[in-house]
Amino acid sequence: QVYDFLLFTKNKHIAPFMGNLRIYPSIGDGIWYEGNENTATFRWKVSVNGEQNTSELNFAVRLYNNGDIKYFFGEVNNYNNIEWLSGVSAGDNKYYQFTEVSNDLAIPPNYSCNLTASQYPEGFEVSRSGVFSGTPMDVYNNYKIKFKVTDENNLTNSKALFFSTDGANYIVIDDYFVESGGNNVIEFGETANLSVDIKSLSEQTIYGVDMSIIINDEYIILIDSTETLGDFEPGEIKTFESAFVFDVNNFVPDGHNIDFSTLIADNGGEEWASHIYLTAYAPEITIGSVTVAGGSLDPGETADISVDLINNGGATANNIIATLNSNDPYITINSNTGNLSSLNPYSTGNVIFNITASDETPMSYVVEFTVDIEADNEYSATGEAYLIVGLIYEGFETGDFSAYPWQFSGDQNWVIDENIVYEGDYSARSGVIYDNQNSIMQIEACFLTDDNINFYQKVSSEANWDYLKFYIDGAEYGSWSGEQGWSESNYPVTAGIHTIIWAYEKDGSVSNGYDCGWVDNITFPPLADTDPQLAYYPAMFDKTLEVGDLITDTITLTNQGTGLLAYSLEVTDNLGNSINWLYIDPQTGLLNQGSSEDIVATFDMSDMEEGDYQAVITITDHIENEYLIPVWLHVDIGTGKTEINTLDRVNYSVPNPFNRETKIWFSLNKPASTTIEIFDFKGQKINKLMSSFPLDKGNHYVNWDATNNNGNTVEPGIYFYRITTGDEAYIGKMILVN
Repeated sequence: QVYDFLLFTKNKHIAPFMGNLRIYPSIGDGIWYEGNENTATFRWKVSVNGEQNTSELNFAVRLYNNGDIKYFFGEVNNYNNIEWLSGVSAGDNKYYQFTEVSNDLAIPPNYSCNLTASQYPEGFEVSRSGVFSGTPMDVYNNYKIKFKVTDENNLTNSKALFFSTDGANYIVIDDYFVESGGNNVIEFGETANLSVDIKSLSEQTIYGVDMSIIINDEYIILIDSTETLGDFEPGEIKTFESAFVFDVNNFVPDGHNIDFSTLIADNGGEEWASHIYLTAYAPEITIGSVTVAGGSLDPGETADISVDLINNGGATANNIIATLNSNDPYITINSNTGNLSSLNPYSTGNVIFNITASDETPMSYVVEFTVDIEADNEYSATGEAYLIVGLIYEGFETGDFSAYPWQFSGDQNWVIDENIVYEGDYSARSGVIYDNQNSIMQIEACFLTDDNINFYQKVSSEANWDYLKFYIDGAEYGSWSGEQGWSESNYPVTAGIHTIIWAYEKDGSVSNGYDCGWVDNITFPPLADTDPQLAYYPAMFDKTLEVGDLITDTITLTNQGTGLLAYSLEVTDNLGNSINWLYIDPQTGLLNQGSSEDIVATFDMSDMEEGDYQAVITITDHIENEYLIPVWLHVDIGTGKTEINTLDRVNYSVPNPFNRETKIWFSLNKPASTTIEIFDFKGQKINKLMSSFPLDKGNHYVNWDATNNNGNTVEPGIYFYRITTGDEAYIGKMILVN
C-alpha cells in the first residue's frame, strides 16, 4: 500500500512523504528513517514561517506491518496562528483520513494519534486474482466491505457490498429448492413451496430438531413457516419436501431478492441460524417497433398496424390486453384493443390495431401513441409508440418543383412535362441540351432510416452514348439510354444526409429521339430536418441530495426547426463511463416541427456514498449534433441542507455575455470559507478562482479573464461558475463571445 504521510497548512504541503521511501522536496530542518521488519518510523523536524515568528513542530509517523498508522507529536511552540492539518492519504491526494488533533492549538508533548487500518473480516481473504473467499466462524450481520478495482490506466471504481454469515453450525441447510407455478421459477402472484435438505455436522446424535423461517418483506406472505425435522444421526442428511409455503405479491418487482432468516433448534436449547436466498420475477413489458400492413400509411389511408411488445422481465405475462390511445388530430383509431395469450420472459410478441390517417396529415409526420397493457395478476404497464405517416412522394402534381427543395445545375434546368407522364398529370423532364452538355436535377435530403428510394424513369436518346443517370452522393447507381419506356427502379439508401441526383448527359455528337429523360412517382424514405434546431431546458442540473434519496426532474426538448427531428439521450461521467445514479426515460424519440417532449430524469441515491459527483447528459440529434447538460451532484449522509443558508441566491456575472472579462458577484448571509470554480460546457473544471477563502458577510465579486488554469485564453462558448460554501453551492451560466 502506498501512503502520503503529511502535515500541511491550508495552502501548502509541508514535508510530504510517500510510503515507498521516495522523499519529495520539503521544507524543514531534517527528516530521517528508522525501522525493522514489523514497523517503519519516519521523523520530521519542520520550521514554519509565520507573520511575526518562526514555529517548530517535531512529529513522526509509524507504519505498522498490519497497516495501522500512528502519529507522534513532539513539543509544539507558538503554532496557534496557522491553520494546519495532519493525516494520511491513500496515495492519490484524493482520499484522506485526518487525525483528531488537526488545527489543535495545544497538543500535549509526546502525544500520539492512532489510525486503524481496515481489515478483512476474520476468516476471509482476497487472492491475487481478486477472489474474495473464506470460511467464517463468527457471525456477521450486514457487514460492509468496500471493494475497489483499478485498471492499468489507473482508472478506479469502487462499491460497498453487505454480507451476512452465521458462523459455525452443527445442523445446516445442505440444499433447498422451490416449486412455484409448476416450475422452479418464483413468479409474481404465485404460491411457492420451499423444500430443504438438512444435514448434521455433529459427531453426536441431535434430538428433537425443529425449523422455522422468518421474513420481513412487503412482497412475501408466509403461509407455512415451521417444520418438525426430528432426530439426526451424525452426518445424516434428510429431505423435507414442501416444508414451507409462501405467497408472492402481484406487484413484486422483477428480480426481487427474497431473504428468509432461518432458525433450527433442538430440544436441548441449541439454536442454529442461517439464511435462504431466493429470487422472484415479474414481467417488464415495453413497447418496441410499429409496422404497417402493406409497408406504409399515407394520408387518407386506413391500415392495420402491428405493435411489438417486449418482455424484458423474468416472468410470463398471460392474457394480455393492449389498448391504443392517441390525441393526435390527424389520426382516427378504428380498433383500439389487441390481445396476446401469453408473452414469455425475454421474448417479443405483437398486437394488431386499425387506424386511419386524415387526408390533411402532413407528409413524414410523426404520430405518438400511448399503449396501455393489462395482464393476469393485476399486471399493468404503459409505453409510447411512434409511427411516421406517409412515405415522401413526389409526383410533381403541383405542376412545378415547389413541393420539395429541388435544385438544378448543368447547362439547362429540368422542366415540368404534362404530355409524357407515368401517372397523374405531370412528370419531370430534363432540359434541352446539346453535345457535351448535361442537365441535372438534385435534392439534399436527410433520411431517418435505412430504406429504399423508388422511382419511375423513361429515356429517349442515342443508344449507348447519351444517358439518363442516377447518383447518390456522387456515386452512380443506375443509367439508361436508347428508347426505353417507363420502368421502375429501386435503390437502397442509409439514414443520414445524402445528395440525390438525376442527370441527363450527352456525348460529343449525334442526337436521337426526344434526346431527354423523364422521372416520375419518386418515393423517398421518411425525411428529417437537414438543419435540425433542438432547444432544451434546463441548461444544467445542480442537486444536493441525501444518501437513499430517489427524486425525479424533467428535461424539456423542443423542435424549433422546419422538419422532423430524431433524438437520443445518454448519461455518462466526464470520462464517458456509464453511471448508476441517474436514469433517463425515454432515451430516444421523434419530434414534429414545433412540438415538445418532456424527458424524466431520475436521481437514485440508493447505492451512493457521501461526496461530490459529476455527469453529463448528451442529447444527440439525427445528424449527430450534440447538446450537453452538465450535472453536479452533492451527496450528504445527513440532511444535505443547512439550517441557515450561507449563499444568498442573488448571484450573477456582469457583463454576460462578455468578450474579455466578467465580474462574478455573490452575496453571503454569514461569514464562510468560499470556493469559486469555472467549468466548460462539458462539465470539466478549467479554472479555480478562489479556494476555501474566508469571506465576511456581505457582497463580494471576483474577476474571470476567460483563461484556464494554465493562463491560456479559452475558446468562445458557454461556461459555468460554481460558488461553494460548505454544503451549499450555486451554479451560474456565462457566455464568452468573440
